[in-house]
Amino acid sequence: MNSEEKYYDHYKDTWSLQQSYLSERNKLTASLLILLVLVAGFMYEPANFPEKVNTYLDSRVKGLSFDMKYLNTGFIFLLLWVMTRYYQAVIKIERMYHYLKDCETTLSADKKYIINREGVYYSKSKAWLISVLNFCYVVLLPVAIIIIAIIKIINECKCGWTKNFKVADFIGLGLIILLSLLYILNRWFKK
Repeated sequence: MNSEEKYYDHYKDTWSLQQSYLSERNKLTASLLILLVLVAGFMYEPANFPEKVNTYLDSRVKGLSFDMKYLNTGFIFLLLWVMTRYYQAVIKIERMYHYLKDCETTLSADKKYIINREGVYYSKSKAWLISVLNFCYVVLLPVAIIIIAIIKIINECKCGWTKNFKVADFIGLGLIILLSLLYILNRWFKK
């Protein structure tokens, strides 16, 4: 097996890896949207929402229920974790497309056969729908997360929960805002 064949095998393995990253991103997007709905539910109905969540949990596992302050803080930090994983996955996918383009260029250098399956296609011929979805991934979703986090901070200031949980909530929400801003800056100014 010569080095060109090895490099082509590396390209195929990299493409398979990219497919797994895309699958992970899709799952994280769904999880992120569900968590945003749950966090927004706490803001919309702060008194009734924990009761509804506890009713659902009790239907799945008898006797399982949580106090609102635990649920609220838990959802905030779960949102922070899923959001961080989501941002990492999207950035990894973007970098991998550029790497695939470099692999295609290297493999096509001798003009024996030309490979332009993904990297070149991704960088040159994006359909308008893909451009709109990219704008949603890069701007709208992180801005929505920031807005929800700011509204959540305002609501937390109005609530009379214990000080320890407020501090933890503020730290979690502050990190959510900071990471979302860094993500937007990374994606917006990378070009």
